[in-house]
Amino acid sequence: MQVSRDILTAGLKRAYVYQLGDKFQGICTGCGWSVEKIGLAPALVATSAHAGRCRA
Repeated sequence: MQVSRDILTAGLKRAYVYQLGDKFQGICTGCGWSVEKIGLAPALVATSAHAGRCRA
């Protein structure tokens, strides 16, 4: 598992985007939210959008 991006949430926690084979998974360490996307860009968009709203 390789970390592609490390994003700071609004609540000052971390959200990460990991590469899992041909898929990418975004995970928020603050609230446990996660998403799986095909392609880095869609995973980054979804994870960044969540991180901007997450207050955990």
